[in-house]
Amino acid sequence: MQIVFDETNRLLSEMVQGAKLRHQILSGNLANVDTPGYEPKDVSFAAALTQARQAAGGGGTVQVQTNVVSEPDGPARQDGNTVQLDRQMAKLAQNTLWHNSMLQMLSTRMAILKSAIKGS
Repeated sequence: MQIVFDETNRLLSEMVQGAKLRHQILSGNLANVDTPGYEPKDVSFAAALTQARQAAGGGGTVQVQTNVVSEPDGPARQDGNTVQLDRQMAKLAQNTLWHNSMLQMLSTRMAILKSAIKGS
């Protein structure tokens, strides 16, 4: 069973969960585009992924931590809101591609395992 629950599958699963969280946060930013004083948020896990990749070279279990951070898109409007619709939509599209890529990698790994088990 070690093949099914290997480090790569675990990291891919964590990245899918991180992308899911980021999607929720970005959707919240879009929902608050007209809320006075709202400052957009984002999920920071790119730095955590880099650390995980470096630590994986040394062996051992690596944990990818996601952090929700405030991230203004630009200068505040007159109402204090800093959400820029076009930037948030671009981030959402990018995150969707990232999420789908991670799912596809997991699916491919499972298909390879299934093929090996069947022997075909």
